Amino acid sequence: MNKRRTAFFAMMIILFPVLALANNQAIPMQAAVAHYAAMAKTLSQDSTEGIQGHATALLAFMDDHADMMKSMQGQSMKGVHKPMKGDAPATGSKADEASPSLQMRKALKALSAKDLSLANARSAFEDLSAQFIPMAEKKYERNADAPTWVVMNCPAVKADWIQTKGDVRNPYLGSKKLNCGKQIGVLGVEEAHS
Repeated sequence: MNKRRTAFFAMMIILFPVLALANNQAIPMQAAVAHYAAMAKTLSQDSTEGIQGHATALLAFMDDHADMMKSMQGQSMKGVHKPMKGDAPATGSKADEASPSLQMRKALKALSAKDLSLANARSAFEDLSAQFIPMAEKKYERNADAPTWVVMNCPAVKADWIQTKGDVRNPYLGSKKLNCGKQIGVLGVEEAHS
């Protein structure tokens, strides 16, 4: 009987944190941001190696959080982020086509391609960023154990990305202008408005 009790408590010690994390909405968003940032880091190294896996993980995140994605349908995410190339206005029958959720899916499917060129990856990543960053800014909750994610802007490309705090690692220009960029925000921190 003592072995069963010990086994039960050992199992509870293992399962309790897992169950607690599964119910915490911040954890999945933190994982999504980590996958996104890993793609940015890979592109900053002038590579596409491993991007497909991160894109697939983000697609799974979208499927697992369909309610959150649905709530984004037709919303204007944030005025500072430019619309994707070729976006139609979110009115009439084109509204679904211009939804942030659908635009992210299109970009992630492009990033999941087997023979992904660096130029195509950067273009799809820029499209993804235009929709993903505003969502992350709205939904990300800071956690003491999570890295500090900052939102960066590349003035040359006029596009944003998320990376860990520290040295600038531009995913759009890579080795050409790796340090081109400035910090414009921190995820999970309310900006003071005057």
